[in-house]
Amino acid sequence: MKSNGTEPNVFMYSSLADSLCKYGRSSEAMDLVDKWMKLQGLQPNAGLYRKIGSGFYGNLQNAAHLINEMVIDGCIPEEGAWCMLLGVFGIKEWSKKLLYCFKLRW
Repeated sequence: MKSNGTEPNVFMYSSLADSLCKYGRSSEAMDLVDKWMKLQGLQPNAGLYRKIGSGFYGNLQNAAHLINEMVIDGCIPEEGAWCMLLGVFGIKEWSKKLLYCFKLRW
């Protein structure tokens, strides 16, 4: 890609991450953000994080890590990200798990 003068951008990485998530590979999408985007100085946005997070259903640890990464990157979670997080927790006992997530970072 670089050989023809095209530089990867946030849109390209978001599209790739979205495709990975659709095939149940959200952890790989998170690695893509951590290992490639950030190394190139690109800043992930809330929409990208929300796409990745939607694949972490039922996995509190990965969802909490994702929210922490958002905050560390200066991408403050907005309403859609919190809705995604509640969806990850599922209906059962979501309030206890949400409180746990808040304690991890804030």
